[in-house]
Amino acid sequence: MRRKLQTRKGETLVETLVAILVMALGSTAFLTMVLAANKLNGTAGIEDAAYFAQLSTAETGADTATAGAVTVDGDTVAVLVSGGEGELRSYRVGEGAGG
Repeated sequence: MRRKLQTRKGETLVETLVAILVMALGSTAFLTMVLAANKLNGTAGIEDAAYFAQLSTAETGADTATAGAVTVDGDTVAVLVSGGEGELRSYRVGEGAGG
């Protein structure tokens, strides 16, 4: 090993091939991580768009609101419920809700 460090000769073919293999494996791992992150980003974009659509429908759906009632700890309050077919709803106590 000491003699190798003191000589001025270049790298051997085996050392060069090992270096290329290490770089190829590192590049493959990096590319895999980038592709996985891109896939997650795309999925997050789709979920974000769906959430925003539901939120917009719930917040601006006063003209399509229906009467409903909410019961909390035995007290029932008449409310206006707006929202689309999704899971997000807006509940408002106000005019026409009987409260």
